[in-house]
Amino acid sequence: MAKNKKLKYLIIVGVLGLALYIAASFISVNMFLCANRVQMIMPDTLKISYENVEFATSDGLVIKGWLFPANSDKSIILLHGWKANRYEPLPRVKFLVEAGYNVLTYDARACGESEGDLISLGYYESEDLVAAAKFLKEKGINKIAADGISQGGATIVFASQKTKDIDCIIIESCFDKLRNAVNNRFSSMLFIPGAIGSALMIPIARNKLMVDVDEIEPLKYIGNIHVPIFIVSGEKDTRTAQEETEGMYNHANQPKQLWIVPNAKHEDLFRVNPEEYKKRMLTFLSEHLK
Repeated sequence: MAKNKKLKYLIIVGVLGLALYIAASFISVNMFLCANRVQMIMPDTLKISYENVEFATSDGLVIKGWLFPANSDKSIILLHGWKANRYEPLPRVKFLVEAGYNVLTYDARACGESEGDLISLGYYESEDLVAAAKFLKEKGINKIAADGISQGGATIVFASQKTKDIDCIIIESCFDKLRNAVNNRFSSMLFIPGAIGSALMIPIARNKLMVDVDEIEPLKYIGNIHVPIFIVSGEKDTRTAQEETEGMYNHANQPKQLWIVPNAKHEDLFRVNPEEYKKRMLTFLSEHLK
């Protein structure tokens, strides 16, 4: 009898554990991919002239952003990371405008004030960047660079397969494969193997996104890019491992540059060493956005 009770108890615990795991997987995917809209108000501290702008994507979404004019024919588009918004890259705006670059920063779909209900870690957001570059072209700005943080970097890689309007690119803290990005977060934040934590999440995400998660893989596409590329990541980044960044660099075509920022994690790399960041970025832009 005691053995039967113990077995019954273990079965109940196992069923409850499985139910909890399934529920947690669904909740986690929904939280990971759901929209993050907030009202955007320009900070008083920036003190740079700007225009509120909006443009439509090919799949019918209205994307909203800010354009900071520099009265030149050169522009750089700044892309934020996962579940962020156009506030994130704002610290870069002043030095870029002072260097003579128009700056466009916008809320990716389902973020900030832009339309959309689903975040796809750069896959569908690539249409936002294609539309942003087209918007600048229509304003007579023909020399365009793009700089993306994390998801923004992945967005640039995917968009580069769809447009010839971008002349050089900078990708910062960009994952090589979405599977690795998820696994790294489970390992570094929850201390469990990513393959276990994400086993059910991946098919759930595939069904929600209507795309195979293995297609959300910048490493697979970076070799198709034939414009100058600058790849940047933090030395101590646990969410995008250094070997993954180096793999991206090795698959990229020349001309290319790599900068592993000393002592930096998965964070705003401009804030870690602003003077060195300015120097390297402006050198890259001056060489390749002529």
